[in-house]
Amino acid sequence: MCGFKKMQVRTNNPAIVHHATLFIRTFPEGTVIKDGRPVVKDEGTSQANTEGGFNTGLPPGTGPGIRLVSYVPGRGWEAYADGVARRLPKGAYIEMNMHYQPSGKPEKERAQFGIWFSKVPVEHEMQNVSTLDRGTTMVEGKPLANERVPNIPPGVDNWKITNFKIFPEPATLYAMSPHMHLRGKDMKFILTYPDGREELVLDVPKYDFNWQLYYELATPLKIPAGSKLTAIAHYDNSSKNKWNPAPDREVYWSEQSWTRCTTRRSGGPGIRRNRTRRTRNRRTAYHEGTKNTKTSEGIHAFVNIVSS
Repeated sequence: MCGFKKMQVRTNNPAIVHHATLFIRTFPEGTVIKDGRPVVKDEGTSQANTEGGFNTGLPPGTGPGIRLVSYVPGRGWEAYADGVARRLPKGAYIEMNMHYQPSGKPEKERAQFGIWFSKVPVEHEMQNVSTLDRGTTMVEGKPLANERVPNIPPGVDNWKITNFKIFPEPATLYAMSPHMHLRGKDMKFILTYPDGREELVLDVPKYDFNWQLYYELATPLKIPAGSKLTAIAHYDNSSKNKWNPAPDREVYWSEQSWTRCTTRRSGGPGIRRNRTRRTRNRRTAYHEGTKNTKTSEGIHAFVNIVSS
C-alpha cells in the first residue's frame, strides 16, 4: 500500500486564514473524470457548487469526510514513522476547506498542499480522531444535558470543559493537537488505564492561539482496550486575558477567532514538538478584528492513532 508519510498545508496570507483543512471524500457511484473535472455519469456536465468546487452529486459539507491534515497558526508539517502513513483509497479525492476571516479590506491568498510519499512498505494506517466528536463532554463538572455546550459567562477566568473517549480496542497514540481560540487558557490530556492507573500524556499550561503545535510523542504510547483518554481545557474570559476582546460579554461557540472553539485531536504517541517555521504573528490582526461585537469560542482536540 502506498501512503502519505509527510504532509503540510501552507498559506501566503496567514492574517486572514483561521485554518485550512483537507478531507478525504469518496465520489458518488457513477462519477467519472471529464476534462479534468468530476462529473456524474450520463449527465455530461460539471456545474460549480456553492463552495466553489464542482457538482459531483455530493451535497456541500456532507459525505464520508475523513480529516487528512490542517493548517493553523504556528503549525508545521505532520510526519510519521517508517511503516506508518495516511491512505487515499481508490475512488476518493481530496477536498480543501478554507476558513477565512474578514480584515475589512480586499485580500488575496494562495494556499499550498505538499505531500511526501512513503518510500518503504506501509504496515499501519494513521487515523485522526477528535475526542470531542466521539467522546463525552462535561462543563464545570456537569454532563451536558444535550449536545450544545453552554456559553462562557462574562468575567470568568478558569471556565472548565472536560471531554473523554473510551478506546474499545487497542491502539497506539502518536500525536496530539489542541485547538481553542483567543480565550483558550490551557489544555491537558490524561490517560486512565483499565486498572485505574493514570498517566499525563500532554500538558499545555499556556495555550497560545498563534502557536497551535502538533505534539508528537517521543515514544508511541500503547493504549489497551478499555482505556479512557480525558482532555481538560480551561478558558479565561476575564480582563486578566489581554487578548480577550470583550471580557464583559458571554461567549458562544463559533468558528471565528474571537469566538469560542475547542478541538482536541490526537494521533500517536510522543510529546516531541514537530518542527515548525515561524509565521507572522497574527495576534495584532486578530485583536483588532475583535472590535466586532461578536464573541464566540470553540474547543477541539485531535489525536493520531493506529489501531492495533
